[in-house]
Amino acid sequence: MEFLRLKDVDVGANIGKQLNISFLVIETSVRPQKDNGKFMSIIMADKNAKQEAKIFSIDEKLEREVVSGKAYDATISVKKYRDGYSCIIEGIKESKIPKEEFMHWANDIENYKEQLITLIDSIENDIYQDIVVGLINPHFEKFCTWPAGRSQHHSELGGLLVHTTSLTRVATSIASFYNKVYDANIFNIDLLTAACLLHDLGKLVEYEIDDTIGRAKFSADAALSSHIMESLRFVDSIATSMEIEDLEEVRLLKHCIAAHHGKLEWGSPITPATPEASLLHRIDMIDAEVYVYDREFCELKPGESKTVWSNGGSFNCFYKDTSKIKEIKVNI
Repeated sequence: MEFLRLKDVDVGANIGKQLNISFLVIETSVRPQKDNGKFMSIIMADKNAKQEAKIFSIDEKLEREVVSGKAYDATISVKKYRDGYSCIIEGIKESKIPKEEFMHWANDIENYKEQLITLIDSIENDIYQDIVVGLINPHFEKFCTWPAGRSQHHSELGGLLVHTTSLTRVATSIASFYNKVYDANIFNIDLLTAACLLHDLGKLVEYEIDDTIGRAKFSADAALSSHIMESLRFVDSIATSMEIEDLEEVRLLKHCIAAHHGKLEWGSPITPATPEASLLHRIDMIDAEVYVYDREFCELKPGESKTVWSNGGSFNCFYKDTSKIKEIKVNI
């Protein structure tokens, strides 16, 4: 019997059919049925694809065998339900496919690693260069593995690397453009680069990875701190060790990091007061929203729309025909 990967199947287009699918279980819950039996609701996952399914009339053996963090092959009936559909698992067994193959990794990780190194090398100011190298190098592999969020943006493994390098390239390109337009050093490019590269470093402390399913969860430290506070702590620590904690360069860097959420109610202890801090905040939001748009477009058909939540508010995604748009290559 041939099993298809969940990521390769349009489940909703197969109402009334049976599908043989392989997937990773990332959530399970057991609930009572009306006949006093029990059913299990599971979340199937494969890369960025997710789908809920149910197993009815389970026994204790099946309840022990179907658990989060394992890969399975299952025969699934896709049935019409109200205005949509439901997935009923008719048979399930452990898959021979390693669970790591189902985990969601960001694309082109090695290329982003090279971009990160290039951005660090581009910093000409010795103080900012030493701070960035001194903070990222000891955590390089972890930095390139960690997600940037739990759900809202760049939540896949390697998401922190992708978000950080993308944001830094866009922000420094905009800053360089305006420095040329106004023939003045409105933006300190080295400060901006360092701030962009370090703004989310504290997420290495705020999050930990659930190795069974490859997803981020809040660490115990997150109950007492935040990634902004932890990023500032990293900078304070290295600046003190270098005996430069009172220099203006360090104070400006800390301000950018502290203000990058933009508003007090969004978790920043201060609002942006410099061009670099303002630009970092705005590009941080844009990069997160573009990620959400891209993720939601994958689930929409031409002419469809949906409302999604991001950056403290909701916005609408409308999918027109993007086939021509995707042919455009943007070089920054």
